[in-house]
Amino acid sequence: MEYEPSKRITLEQAIKHPFFHPLRKAKRK
Repeated sequence: MEYEPSKRITLEQAIKHPFFHPLRKAKRK
């Protein structure tokens, strides 16, 4: 986790992270 705001990833980048891939697959069903 990054505490420095200028170094944090954006929401869009976070949603595209592989961690969320199972959620996207489940939503399509």
